[in-house]
Amino acid sequence: MRKIFSTKTFLVLLLSLIGIFLAPQSLLAKNFRNAYVSFDLPDNWQCHLEDTEWICRSQDKKEARQAIIILTAKEVGPADSLKSYENHLKTPKVTANRSGQPITSKVKHTKENQVNNHIWIDGLHLSSEVSGYYTRYLATTKGKIAILVTFSAHQRFYTNYTHHFFKAIQSLKVVATNALFAKPNMAPIHGANEQFGAGIVEAFPEDMYQEDEYEEDESMQDSGNTNAIAIGLVLLALAGYAYLQISKKQKKNKRKK
Repeated sequence: MRKIFSTKTFLVLLLSLIGIFLAPQSLLAKNFRNAYVSFDLPDNWQCHLEDTEWICRSQDKKEARQAIIILTAKEVGPADSLKSYENHLKTPKVTANRSGQPITSKVKHTKENQVNNHIWIDGLHLSSEVSGYYTRYLATTKGKIAILVTFSAHQRFYTNYTHHFFKAIQSLKVVATNALFAKPNMAPIHGANEQFGAGIVEAFPEDMYQEDEYEEDESMQDSGNTNAIAIGLVLLALAGYAYLQISKKQKKNKRKK
């Protein structure tokens, strides 16, 4: 019989199949689509509509507090253009922290980004929406609609979500058509005179992580580590004591013999 696969090829195929079946659930992707965009997001994430913003988060309670994707759209007005978005994202944004103190965001980059044959303005800020969060903005227009998609994660966990955000952005497609305005209820959007992206910070859930919570988590973790070490030392001491008692008993038994 003619040999169809070499041993090396067979092993590569076998390992590939094993990798697919053993891949973590969070790495698998599913497609999300609304009336104006579509993109891939992790399989354990869900999106829901709140007023005029779509909120996408992990279904895992811990991860849901670390990262979020928010989508919004509006009718194109006089201030809506790629150039105006670029200038806006090049400018540091002033917000307030939980104590009401002003915070100025740090601009990391602003550039044009062509994704699936469509030009977006792509910007990355730190602490532009919520203190301590990186937020990546992708803004564009098509016909009568302006679209903004934001990808946010706390700076302590941002690297954990960069690959998810990268896959989502690479799959991002504008699917809006003129039918969107023929049926207003099809997708709630902001009016032409409203400020673009004004509802993003309001869309952030109140349970997203904050710095004071991290300090509490770290102190609890340190306390837990201290307790674990103490328990370990006690167990070692008990084990040593038991060993000594057993040794003494064995010596006594030998003497009696």
